[in-house]
Amino acid sequence: LAKLGVVSVLLEGGPTLLGGVLAGGLVDEVLLFYAPKVIGGCDAPGIVGGRGVSALQEAGVWNISGHEMVGVDLLVELRKCSRD
Repeated sequence: LAKLGVVSVLLEGGPTLLGGVLAGGLVDEVLLFYAPKVIGGCDAPGIVGGRGVSALQEAGVWNISGHEMVGVDLLVELRKCSRD
């Protein structure tokens, strides 16, 4: 896609897609929508699928770059922090 000049791609999916692109280091911005519903339960899917990290130090570091209400949902914008 970069060879075609594409610099931004919107991915809308579930835990499996999000887990895969995060694990591949392909994401620098995440838009999370929180609905005012509590589902929970042992079998409820998490927000990020895949293997995850084995230690907290391996987790990506993100800044909250914005937030707003969209109807009754809360939109939180996250941007990946650089690790220089």
